[in-house]
Amino acid sequence: MHSFRFQSWCLATATLALLCGGTALQAHGQRRNSPIQPFPTVEQDPEEPPQQNQSAIKTETIIVPVRVVVRDPQGHAVINLTKSDFKLTQDGKTQEIINFVGVANTANFRAMANPAAPEMAAGGNSASIVATPVRPARFVALFFDDIHLSLQDLMRARTAADQYVNSSLESADRVAVYTVSGQSQLDFTTDRDALRKTLRTVLPHAVAAGVSSDLEDCPPMDFPEADAIANQNSGQVLGIATDQALACAYNNEAEFRSRAREMASRKAEALVNAADQEAEAAFRRIREIVRRVSVVPGDRDVVLISPGFIYPGHEIELAEIIDKAIHANVVINTLDARGLYAPGGMDVSQPGSPGSGISEGILDGYRMAAENLQNNVLVELADSTGGLAFKDNNDFNTGFRKIAAAPEVYYLLAYSPKNLKTDGKYHNLKVTLVAKQNVTIEARHGFYAPSRTESAAQAAKREIDDALFSDSEQRDLPVGLQTRVEKTATGDRQLDVIADLDIAHLHFQKANGVNQEGLTFVAAIFDSNGNYLDGAEKVVNLNLRDATLADLSKTGASSELDLKVKGGVYFLRLVVRDTNDQHIFAQNATVDVPD
Repeated sequence: MHSFRFQSWCLATATLALLCGGTALQAHGQRRNSPIQPFPTVEQDPEEPPQQNQSAIKTETIIVPVRVVVRDPQGHAVINLTKSDFKLTQDGKTQEIINFVGVANTANFRAMANPAAPEMAAGGNSASIVATPVRPARFVALFFDDIHLSLQDLMRARTAADQYVNSSLESADRVAVYTVSGQSQLDFTTDRDALRKTLRTVLPHAVAAGVSSDLEDCPPMDFPEADAIANQNSGQVLGIATDQALACAYNNEAEFRSRAREMASRKAEALVNAADQEAEAAFRRIREIVRRVSVVPGDRDVVLISPGFIYPGHEIELAEIIDKAIHANVVINTLDARGLYAPGGMDVSQPGSPGSGISEGILDGYRMAAENLQNNVLVELADSTGGLAFKDNNDFNTGFRKIAAAPEVYYLLAYSPKNLKTDGKYHNLKVTLVAKQNVTIEARHGFYAPSRTESAAQAAKREIDDALFSDSEQRDLPVGLQTRVEKTATGDRQLDVIADLDIAHLHFQKANGVNQEGLTFVAAIFDSNGNYLDGAEKVVNLNLRDATLADLSKTGASSELDLKVKGGVYFLRLVVRDTNDQHIFAQNATVDVPD
């Protein structure tokens, strides 16, 4: 099959330092399981190096990926949908779906998918679900927003997480505990006792310095009130805060009103800045956790436990995180740790202050609006990545069971926006079914246009990194994979990763009398917990005369990458990319190295 190939415009950060190798190809005969004999280096003409286009990628080639989960009224994913079942619109205009594939959770595939359904090539329209390759494990990251969670909410969520770890995990699942603050963490493991011990140490932590003054609680103020003053320029709310400051700092002496107003303004600004620091820290850590989870070789789920937060000025950052998660097949599920809460309803902050009842009514209106907005970030992260948002419910035990389970089936759609400007503007997306059904559709609500272009070299690096840290297989190049374990001169073990190429089916370009093509080979191994152990990269630039190309087209050729290993079972990932067509080959393998 041809796996779906993401070509999103968002830039990916490389997370693996690759070891550089040589540049020789080796020819081989038809005995593919026998040791490959040395072959002279393929002809390289130093005076005629391959010409690589370093110009910027045009915006017309941008591909926007959209991950979709369709659920029936019972919450089960709907299977066997086809491209023709979906309608996708951008800013109200119907878009052509140019890539489409359905992906089934391996554990449920045989029970749900039609075994007779044909496999579907990218861009096809047949009714098929593609079973993902068998992988070592499933990875679930329990991610606590300990800088926004109250102690009460965190303890309830922590108890439910403990119950989930104790009773709802499969034996092969790998689970990690992460926090926004970076405190009380444990990387992916199958050790349930260690997970439960770590969970018991998760507590609230402050990131922002907060408001420091001799009168820290004067005037009493929360974020919604501060936001109304500092960001919404509400003179009414500033007047209320000024009255409170005058009462608590100046005993209601009218001559100090200007000072009280200044105190209220400073307090609002300090609270807004602190909230912005917390939002920035949360987004930074969400991005880091997505990156960490994106390099594990299995099903990837993040469970974000948070009360939510407001994020003015960070909209583009949120969109980039969502793109990265979609790009790397990371599902973000969210649990609103407030449970079924009553908006507003806070006590009067300053009993006896002038007009306190009316003032609290006004402030409660801002509080209710802010509390409703808090949940938006959780819903957006879940909906956009194909996850579930558990909210307005105090049954956290059920919540963990629901959101930590992978969807049985999801669909990957993609389209190419026409005449898209690189202006950073937001564009609304909507996915529906052509035939209206009683279903719920979880998909991203929009995307931000790029604000800059990307060079060909940057695009190549991004595509290779994305393919290396993905778990899907691609067969766009004629490559075969072999492995061999041998001892080095020092007695250590070495894993030889051998990429066999069918040279006859590569696309060469003729220039200056030689046939030119470039190939990049990258291999990496991971342990059973998804930790990167070793990697290697080899770049081959081919300048072949006609006779040499004809010979290699008959025999084939190979390139070898060597990785350091010890005894054990490893997950291997091989990626090959060519220069002329920008095609990708990516394959997974499990390697058992004897002690």
